[in-house]
Amino acid sequence: MKPIIVQLFLTVFFCLILQVPSTGQTEPESDNIADMINRYPEGIYVTFEDFIEKKPSDTKRIEARDPFKPKKRIRGAQIDNCFFYYRRNDKRVKDVFAISYSGQLFIQVKSIRDFMEKKERKKLTDHKDSFLRVLDLGNYLYMEGFTKKGGGLGLSIGGGPVSVGTGGPREELKGIIFDFDRNQFDLFTDCKDFNRFLQYEHPERVFKCPKKTVPINIVRDIVFAVNKEEKL
Repeated sequence: MKPIIVQLFLTVFFCLILQVPSTGQTEPESDNIADMINRYPEGIYVTFEDFIEKKPSDTKRIEARDPFKPKKRIRGAQIDNCFFYYRRNDKRVKDVFAISYSGQLFIQVKSIRDFMEKKERKKLTDHKDSFLRVLDLGNYLYMEGFTKKGGGLGLSIGGGPVSVGTGGPREELKGIIFDFDRNQFDLFTDCKDFNRFLQYEHPERVFKCPKKTVPINIVRDIVFAVNKEEKL
Protein backbone atom coordinates (compact mmCIF):
# COMPACT_ATOMS: atom_id res chain seq x y z
CA MET A 1 0.00 0.00 0.00
CA LYS A 2 2.80 2.41 0.85
CA PRO A 3 4.33 2.39 -2.67
CA ILE A 4 0.90 3.16 -4.14
CA ILE A 5 0.35 6.07 -1.73
CA VAL A 6 3.80 7.47 -2.47
CA GLN A 7 3.19 7.17 -6.21
CA LEU A 8 -0.15 9.01 -5.92
CA PHE A 9 1.50 11.74 -3.85
CA LEU A 10 4.27 12.23 -6.40
CA THR A 11 1.75 12.30 -9.27
CA VAL A 12 -0.29 15.06 -7.58
CA PHE A 13 2.89 16.96 -6.67
CA PHE A 14 4.25 17.00 -10.24
CA CYS A 15 0.85 17.97 -11.64
CA LEU A 16 0.82 21.01 -9.39
CA ILE A 17 4.34 21.95 -10.48
CA LEU A 18 3.41 21.69 -14.16
CA GLN A 19 0.51 24.07 -13.64
CA VAL A 20 2.71 26.86 -12.30
CA PRO A 21 4.31 27.98 -15.61
CA SER A 22 0.93 28.36 -17.33
CA THR A 23 -0.27 30.61 -14.50
CA GLY A 24 2.90 32.66 -14.45
CA GLN A 25 2.98 33.43 -18.16
CA THR A 26 0.19 36.01 -18.09
CA GLU A 27 2.13 38.85 -16.49
CA PRO A 28 5.28 38.60 -18.66
CA GLU A 29 3.10 38.64 -21.80
CA SER A 30 1.40 41.84 -20.60
CA ASP A 31 4.78 43.38 -19.83
CA ASN A 32 6.03 42.52 -23.31
CA ILE A 33 3.02 44.18 -24.89
CA ALA A 34 3.62 47.32 -22.84
CA ASP A 35 7.30 47.31 -23.82
CA MET A 36 6.43 47.07 -27.52
CA ILE A 37 3.97 49.96 -27.27
CA ASN A 38 6.22 52.28 -25.28
CA ARG A 39 9.59 52.74 -26.97
CA TYR A 40 10.54 55.69 -24.76
CA PRO A 41 12.99 55.20 -21.86
CA GLU A 42 11.70 55.98 -18.38
CA GLY A 43 11.93 59.64 -17.43
CA ILE A 44 10.66 63.17 -18.00
CA TYR A 45 10.86 64.71 -21.47
CA VAL A 46 10.89 68.44 -20.83
CA THR A 47 11.09 69.54 -24.45
CA PHE A 48 9.61 68.27 -27.68
CA GLU A 49 13.13 67.80 -29.05
CA ASP A 50 14.04 65.50 -26.15
CA PHE A 51 10.91 63.49 -26.87
CA ILE A 52 11.66 63.09 -30.57
CA GLU A 53 15.21 61.97 -29.79
CA LYS A 54 13.92 59.59 -27.08
CA LYS A 55 16.34 61.10 -24.57
CA PRO A 56 14.88 61.85 -21.11
CA SER A 57 15.98 65.28 -19.91
CA ASP A 58 15.15 64.54 -16.26
CA THR A 59 15.08 61.31 -14.27
CA LYS A 60 13.91 62.64 -10.91
CA ARG A 61 11.62 60.32 -8.96
CA ILE A 62 7.96 61.05 -9.57
CA GLU A 63 4.61 59.48 -8.83
CA ALA A 64 1.19 59.52 -10.50
CA ARG A 65 -1.75 60.87 -8.52
CA ASP A 66 -5.49 60.77 -8.79
CA PRO A 67 -6.75 64.01 -10.43
CA PHE A 68 -9.78 64.00 -8.12
CA LYS A 69 -7.68 63.40 -4.99
CA PRO A 70 -4.24 64.96 -5.67
CA LYS A 71 -2.83 63.59 -2.41
CA LYS A 72 -3.70 60.02 -3.34
CA ARG A 73 -0.97 58.12 -5.15
CA ILE A 74 -1.91 55.87 -8.05
CA ARG A 75 -0.10 52.56 -7.58
CA GLY A 76 -0.55 51.27 -11.14
CA ALA A 77 0.06 53.09 -14.41
CA GLN A 78 -3.16 51.88 -16.05
CA ILE A 79 -4.93 55.21 -15.80
CA ASP A 80 -5.91 57.47 -18.69
CA ASN A 81 -5.60 60.85 -16.99
CA CYS A 82 -3.50 61.87 -13.99
CA PHE A 83 -1.21 64.42 -12.39
CA PHE A 84 2.46 63.78 -11.66
CA TYR A 85 4.30 64.98 -8.56
CA TYR A 86 8.01 65.07 -7.70
CA ARG A 87 8.49 62.73 -4.75
CA ARG A 88 11.26 64.80 -3.16
CA ASN A 89 9.42 68.12 -2.76
CA ASP A 90 5.80 67.10 -3.43
CA LYS A 91 5.44 69.69 -6.22
CA ARG A 92 3.32 69.05 -9.28
CA VAL A 93 5.17 68.39 -12.55
CA LYS A 94 4.48 71.28 -14.94
CA ASP A 95 5.66 72.59 -18.29
CA VAL A 96 7.03 69.35 -19.71
CA PHE A 97 6.15 67.63 -22.97
CA ALA A 98 5.83 64.01 -21.89
CA ILE A 99 6.61 61.44 -19.22
CA SER A 100 7.48 57.77 -19.60
CA TYR A 101 6.41 56.17 -16.36
CA SER A 102 6.07 52.58 -15.20
CA GLY A 103 6.02 51.24 -18.76
CA GLN A 104 3.44 53.75 -19.99
CA LEU A 105 3.75 56.96 -22.00
CA PHE A 106 1.91 60.14 -20.95
CA ILE A 107 1.58 63.49 -22.77
CA GLN A 108 0.81 66.71 -20.89
CA VAL A 109 -2.44 68.41 -21.91
CA LYS A 110 -0.65 71.76 -22.20
CA SER A 111 1.68 70.25 -24.80
CA ILE A 112 -1.23 68.79 -26.72
CA ARG A 113 -2.82 72.23 -26.84
CA ASP A 114 0.43 73.94 -27.86
CA PHE A 115 0.92 71.57 -30.79
CA MET A 116 -2.59 71.88 -32.20
CA GLU A 117 -3.97 74.22 -34.84
CA LYS A 118 -4.77 77.62 -33.36
CA LYS A 119 -8.52 77.30 -33.95
CA GLU A 120 -8.62 74.07 -31.89
CA ARG A 121 -6.52 75.18 -28.91
CA LYS A 122 -9.46 76.70 -27.03
CA LYS A 123 -10.97 73.22 -26.76
CA LEU A 124 -8.08 72.12 -24.56
CA THR A 125 -7.85 74.86 -21.97
CA ASP A 126 -8.90 72.86 -18.88
CA HIS A 127 -6.51 70.99 -16.57
CA LYS A 128 -3.42 71.81 -18.60
CA ASP A 129 -1.10 70.27 -15.98
CA SER A 130 -2.70 66.82 -16.24
CA PHE A 131 -1.43 64.06 -18.51
CA LEU A 132 -3.18 61.75 -20.96
CA ARG A 133 -1.93 58.20 -21.34
CA VAL A 134 -0.94 57.04 -24.83
CA LEU A 135 -3.15 54.03 -25.60
CA ASP A 136 -1.46 53.04 -28.85
CA LEU A 137 1.83 53.93 -30.53
CA GLY A 138 2.80 53.34 -34.13
CA ASN A 139 2.52 55.71 -37.06
CA TYR A 140 0.69 57.98 -34.61
CA LEU A 141 0.38 58.44 -30.87
CA TYR A 142 -3.23 57.78 -29.90
CA MET A 143 -4.95 59.07 -26.75
CA GLU A 144 -8.49 59.67 -25.58
CA GLY A 145 -9.99 62.43 -23.46
CA PHE A 146 -13.35 63.66 -22.36
CA THR A 147 -14.20 67.02 -23.93
CA LYS A 148 -16.85 69.21 -22.43
CA LYS A 149 -19.63 70.03 -24.85
CA GLY A 150 -18.91 73.51 -26.07
CA GLY A 151 -15.14 73.27 -25.52
CA GLY A 152 -12.53 72.32 -22.95
CA LEU A 153 -10.98 68.98 -22.04
CA GLY A 154 -12.55 67.37 -19.00
CA LEU A 155 -10.72 65.10 -16.59
CA SER A 156 -11.09 61.41 -17.26
CA ILE A 157 -9.99 58.51 -15.13
CA GLY A 158 -10.07 54.78 -15.67
CA GLY A 159 -8.24 51.69 -16.81
CA GLY A 160 -7.80 51.13 -20.52
CA PRO A 161 -9.40 53.03 -23.39
CA VAL A 162 -12.84 53.23 -21.76
CA SER A 163 -12.76 55.84 -19.00
CA VAL A 164 -15.27 57.42 -16.68
CA GLY A 165 -15.75 61.15 -17.11
CA THR A 166 -16.64 63.67 -14.42
CA GLY A 167 -19.47 65.54 -16.08
CA GLY A 168 -21.86 62.78 -17.13
CA PRO A 169 -23.84 63.62 -20.27
CA ARG A 170 -22.06 66.97 -20.58
CA GLU A 171 -18.80 65.27 -21.54
CA GLU A 172 -17.90 63.36 -24.69
CA LEU A 173 -15.02 60.94 -25.19
CA LYS A 174 -12.89 61.97 -28.17
CA GLY A 175 -9.86 60.51 -29.92
CA ILE A 176 -6.60 62.45 -30.15
CA ILE A 177 -3.58 61.63 -32.30
CA PHE A 178 -0.10 63.02 -32.71
CA ASP A 179 1.09 63.03 -36.32
CA PHE A 180 4.89 62.65 -36.41
CA ASP A 181 5.10 63.88 -40.02
CA ARG A 182 3.41 67.18 -39.21
CA ASN A 183 4.51 67.44 -35.57
CA GLN A 184 0.92 68.18 -34.65
CA PHE A 185 -1.91 66.90 -32.46
CA ASP A 186 -5.39 66.44 -33.91
CA LEU A 187 -8.58 66.22 -31.87
CA PHE A 188 -11.37 64.35 -33.67
CA THR A 189 -14.37 66.42 -32.64
CA ASP A 190 -16.87 64.84 -35.06
CA CYS A 191 -17.24 62.50 -38.01
CA LYS A 192 -16.47 65.16 -40.59
CA ASP A 193 -13.27 66.08 -38.79
CA PHE A 194 -12.15 62.45 -38.56
CA ASN A 195 -12.91 61.81 -42.23
CA ARG A 196 -10.93 64.92 -43.17
CA PHE A 197 -7.90 63.39 -41.49
CA LEU A 198 -8.48 60.05 -43.23
CA GLN A 199 -8.96 61.70 -46.63
CA TYR A 200 -5.59 63.41 -46.28
CA GLU A 201 -3.63 60.52 -44.77
CA HIS A 202 -5.56 57.30 -45.51
CA PRO A 203 -8.18 57.90 -48.24
CA GLU A 204 -8.96 54.20 -48.55
CA ARG A 205 -10.41 54.26 -45.02
CA VAL A 206 -12.88 57.14 -45.46
CA PHE A 207 -16.39 56.02 -44.47
CA LYS A 208 -19.93 57.35 -44.26
CA CYS A 209 -20.95 58.26 -40.73
CA PRO A 210 -24.47 57.38 -39.54
CA LYS A 211 -24.54 60.67 -37.59
CA LYS A 212 -22.46 63.76 -36.84
CA THR A 213 -20.63 62.27 -33.86
CA VAL A 214 -18.21 59.51 -34.78
CA PRO A 215 -18.43 56.50 -32.39
CA ILE A 216 -15.22 56.22 -30.36
CA ASN A 217 -14.95 52.49 -31.12
CA ILE A 218 -14.72 53.28 -34.85
CA VAL A 219 -11.94 55.81 -34.20
CA ARG A 220 -10.07 53.25 -32.11
CA ASP A 221 -10.42 50.44 -34.63
CA ILE A 222 -9.21 52.57 -37.54
CA VAL A 223 -6.30 54.22 -35.72
CA PHE A 224 -5.18 50.90 -34.19
CA ALA A 225 -5.24 49.31 -37.67
CA VAL A 226 -3.34 52.21 -39.22
CA ASN A 227 -0.72 52.05 -36.46
CA LYS A 228 0.02 48.44 -37.39
CA GLU A 229 0.72 49.37 -41.02
CA GLU A 230 4.20 50.23 -42.20
CA LYS A 231 4.53 53.85 -43.22
CA LEU A 232 5.90 54.34 -46.71
